[in-house]
Amino acid sequence: MSESNPVNESRSIEEFWRLQTDPVFQGEGVAHGTGEAVLLIPGLFANDLYMQTAHTWLTRIGYRPVASEILWNVGCPRRILQSLVEVVSNRLSQEPTFSIVGHSRGGLLAKAITNRFGDRVRRLVLVGSPLGGMLAAGRDGMQQYAAFMQQDGSETGRQWVFNAGRAMTQMIDPDCKSPACDCVYMDDLFAPIPEQVGVTSIFSISDPIVPAGSSVVGGAENIRVDGSHSGLMFNKDVYPHIASALAG
Repeated sequence: MSESNPVNESRSIEEFWRLQTDPVFQGEGVAHGTGEAVLLIPGLFANDLYMQTAHTWLTRIGYRPVASEILWNVGCPRRILQSLVEVVSNRLSQEPTFSIVGHSRGGLLAKAITNRFGDRVRRLVLVGSPLGGMLAAGRDGMQQYAAFMQQDGSETGRQWVFNAGRAMTQMIDPDCKSPACDCVYMDDLFAPIPEQVGVTSIFSISDPIVPAGSSVVGGAENIRVDGSHSGLMFNKDVYPHIASALAG
């Protein structure tokens, strides 16, 4: 099946059910935590319900997961970033350090949050996030990519997601021009990753939405698995790597 065929995403249902019956979901054979807080950030078009499976599992293996309180991850990323800053300030104010797990667009927001709280973020775990490609392209490259995607007439999975996300942004936040803008979110996104933050990027080699190459982050631990994009947070092969990253 073609990498660009969005039908691949139907695998996420099977991935969810496989995880439920796998020993890893019961916490077997994975590194356990000691109560550290972990902020969970969902991807585009998602909310905390999407991260609930990971939330349950992290609690089971000894972490204190914290919901993003994102009602719907769509629209201006600067606005969503500000809401996440408030969540960290309110719910993690007593935590000397915490880690972040972000899926897809949630990984980009996680990177931006890390720039704001870099002295307190211990681990940044990206799951199916295109951060590597964005950092490599830089601001100018991302603006050119955005212009190309808006003009390209193809109907790949990633093309559909980009255009749908852009359309919703224009509807909800009509003044937002991201990524062709110069706001504080872009400053936080493209700033160098703080040296003390451990970074792990987990991604699928058959992801029809986020190309595997765009998830490779320089200087990070880059881990390849197989599976759908939307099913990565239900993928039984992803969970041991999240546990290992958080325990590192």
